[in-house]
This record gives sequence, structure tokens and C-alpha cells, in this order.
Amino acid sequence: LGLPHPVGKTQGHGFSLENEQQALVAEKHKILWASPKALSLGVCLGMATSHAEALNHCPAVGRNIQQEQVQLKKLAEIAYQLTPHIQPYQCPATAQAGLWLEVSSCLRLFGGINAFIDRLHSVFTPTAMQYEIGQAHSGYGAWLLSFLACPISTDMRPVVFNQRLHAVPIEWLGAYPKAVDMLVKSGFKTLGDILAQLK
Repeated sequence: LGLPHPVGKTQGHGFSLENEQQALVAEKHKILWASPKALSLGVCLGMATSHAEALNHCPAVGRNIQQEQVQLKKLAEIAYQLTPHIQPYQCPATAQAGLWLEVSSCLRLFGGINAFIDRLHSVFTPTAMQYEIGQAHSGYGAWLLSFLACPISTDMRPVVFNQRLHAVPIEWLGAYPKAVDMLVKSGFKTLGDILAQLK
């Protein structure tokens, strides 16, 4: 499961009713998360906190990584209804997170991948968390594909997921910022570009 906007949803900052719609979360003087209302006022992720606060007419609150970890743990406990093989993931360089679920060993129990996904939705929809589903043969691969919103595939061959990974923009490899910067400066745009160069 990819959680593309976990910061604002899991912080538990207790935004007041007056400013909840314009909420901002910042770290190191930059905006990590902004509510839809704040974004509509011109706030952008990565913007200087002081600039965003001036546009938004509402002060930002600091990121609370410990609270995020607590909330991820709670979501992982919910996921145990689906599989015992769960790994919470927080990207070290961005404000994104997720849960890596190993599901191949339990698909027969649920009656296949589509039935499993239906059950997943029924379990996670009540949490009100925004989430996206990715499917691949590794946790990190599935997490990256969650941001592409690829359809669920009943074809489990690695070649299917490898082909999808070719379209992943290099900038999404937030866990490796120095390598990403070097590759982008060299003209690479996607993982597929790198693989083509290696052939």
C-alpha cells in the first residue's frame, strides 16, 4: 500500500476546526504536506514555510515523525486481517510512507488476487486514509508502482511488473537522492532509460 500523503493524515496534531481545511505541515522550513484548501491558495510542496504561511493565512505545524510511526503501526495491525507478512515503510528522503504486504502465500485463502483486493478495500476504507495499491515482486517495486495507479494484474509473472517499472520516473527514487541527482543530470528520466543503457 502506498500512502502518498501520510504526514497530514497521521500527525494527530489536532488542527482546530477553524484551520483544519488550511492545514500545513513543515520540516526544515519547507512544506511537506498541505491540505487541498491550502494548495488551492497557491501553496506548493517544498515551498518555504514563511511564504506558504503568508499565502495560506494559517501557521504551519512541525512534522511529528514519531506520531507517523505510531499511525503506521496501527495501520499494520489492521493489515494483519489480510496477511501476517507486513513491513511498514517510511521513505527517508520524502514525506511518503506505506505498508509492504506479502500476499502470494494467502491468495488461495481469499480466492485470488481480485477477491483479496476487494477485502483490502473493505478493511482500509473505514480508516479514511488516502492510499494507493501497487503490485510487484518486491516491496519497494510495489510501493513505486502504487504511485502509477496501475490496474491489478492476474498475471503474476515478473516480466509484467518489470515492464511497468520501466515507466517510473527517476525522481521517485527518493531514498537515493544523490544517485537520482546524478542520473537526472546525465539525461535519464525513467527506470526504463537506465535499463536500456545497460543492454
